[in-house]
Amino acid sequence: MPLLEFAPLRLPLRRRLQTLAVLQWVFSFLLLGQLCTLLFVLALRGPLWPLALLYALWLLADRDTPRRGGRPCAWVRAWPVWRHFRDYFPISLIRTTPLDPGRNYIFGFHPHGILAAGAFGNFCTEATGFGGLFPGLRPHLLTLPCWFRLPFFREYAMAGGLVSSDPSSLEHLLAQPRGGLVAVIALGGPPEALEAQPGGLRLQLLRRRGFVRIALKHGTPLVPVFSFGENELFRQVPNPPGSRLRRLQLRLQKLLGVALPLFHARGIFQYNFGLLPFRRPIHTVVMGGNFRSVLQALCVVQWMLTFLFLGPVSLLVLLALLRTRLWILPVTYGGWWLWDWNGPDTGPRHWEWLRSWRVWDHFCDYFPIRVVRECPLSPGRSFLLPAHPHGISCIGVFGAFVTAARGASATPGPGGPCPGLRPSLAALEGLFRLPVYREYAMAAGLCPVSQRCLDAVLSRGSQALLIMVGGAAEALEGTPGCHRVTLRNRRGFVRLALRHGTPLVPVYVFGEQDAFWQPPLSDTSWIRRLQRGLKKILGFAPCIFWGRGGLPFLPFRVPLTVVVGTPLEVPRVARPPPELVAHYHGLYVQRLQELFERHKEACGVPPETHLIIA
Repeated sequence: MPLLEFAPLRLPLRRRLQTLAVLQWVFSFLLLGQLCTLLFVLALRGPLWPLALLYALWLLADRDTPRRGGRPCAWVRAWPVWRHFRDYFPISLIRTTPLDPGRNYIFGFHPHGILAAGAFGNFCTEATGFGGLFPGLRPHLLTLPCWFRLPFFREYAMAGGLVSSDPSSLEHLLAQPRGGLVAVIALGGPPEALEAQPGGLRLQLLRRRGFVRIALKHGTPLVPVFSFGENELFRQVPNPPGSRLRRLQLRLQKLLGVALPLFHARGIFQYNFGLLPFRRPIHTVVMGGNFRSVLQALCVVQWMLTFLFLGPVSLLVLLALLRTRLWILPVTYGGWWLWDWNGPDTGPRHWEWLRSWRVWDHFCDYFPIRVVRECPLSPGRSFLLPAHPHGISCIGVFGAFVTAARGASATPGPGGPCPGLRPSLAALEGLFRLPVYREYAMAAGLCPVSQRCLDAVLSRGSQALLIMVGGAAEALEGTPGCHRVTLRNRRGFVRLALRHGTPLVPVYVFGEQDAFWQPPLSDTSWIRRLQRGLKKILGFAPCIFWGRGGLPFLPFRVPLTVVVGTPLEVPRVARPPPELVAHYHGLYVQRLQELFERHKEACGVPPETHLIIA
């Protein structure tokens, strides 16, 4: 292998222009400031001293501009040279979600790298199309204040959108009431530049909390930005923590305010050494929308984990505690659990504090969940609300009725989907045999779907009892775009309503089937036969489903509209004959289909789509 690998003599002109564009950028970053300072000193000592003196007075008067948003120049940001700079690596900017131009944002940029080429190319120029990807937003890259003390160079830096990294500079940007400003911060700073090694990725972030404190003060969303390939542009002399070189670099950083990594890459005409970066692709991803979106997703994930694992995990924890000094806790709870074995059959134990957790607001805002009420339900009476479709996890019904995020309250009062009524949701009876989980479920307003419990709830006044009529069988049909409900042979809820003389109120959740993806399976496939067999044994349907990221823990962000229909009055008959049950079952099916037709177009369902009754 030759000691020096020279560049070919014959290269396309565009490659030469790309190398020249990066060369001027590296020169500007490393030497332009010092050269401008030298020229300023020579001007003061030469015949141009009057102009230099006037500029010095201008520097004094303009000293606060780098902390007041700078002086970005669209013409400089759009220079053609930056397109060649972009194509040298190349650099690409990827947006995962649009951002509201009416708000200000903090972009946390990672990793810093040696010269932060990705941050400069994406946010100090328009080469990668920041203005098109994020219309209405203006980026400002925060950098060390020392650069703005260098004459002439400071004007060039501010023209590209650079501003001081002083806390006052960040506060000024975030305090602008009109919004549309983005403060881009390489959070690792100079210490992270000392960690930039090809193939390595070590961020200086655990103790960097000042930006979070300022974001909380102004209510500014935090947007993580990751630049893949940033650490691959240069090689750095090995400087492991604790080495003499690293200790010297840290001392110089404290003294000068900048990190001095010893780096090298390639040259202009050869590829073995020099200060030009290697041609490595840089993919800068602006991840997520903002902190609120991340918080909403986390709230949904915790709900899914609770829905799937709280029962088994609680049982395992209690068994594990039996072998510790805390054995008295599971023994005491076990006694209560046995003594209260039939407690769930008396109905839910609404705990308003749990139903009003702030987490449920974020949960409902994630999709979002919206409630449409066709007519008010008379307080003082009880109502039976059959809900459709079941979906994978009854998201719409849970958010609208079990939580207080959309106005549903355990205490009868105004507001919500059923004002003046106490909502309860009937769930699988087996869930209420799981320790700890049963307490959580009953506190939220859930009760077992047993005849004894349903009779107990409807015998009280001002109750709104919800039943997922399709049950586990309907969960297996939950494919996106499908509006199919399992109802043709489900008549037990009608018989229950007739025995209590309770009006039937249809509830339909538009979008429920779109929250997760299930592979379409034929009724004769071996997987569907296996699911039905397990359903008979376990009491629930083991669905195969996934959401965002291919995981079952995060549903897709689709709007859910919960429509509460008009009541269907039924007579009170202690022992309703099958003919009467069939009659009111037919009326209910008709009411449900009419409700679907009235609201489908407003909820994004094509006009030619109709509700399928299976």
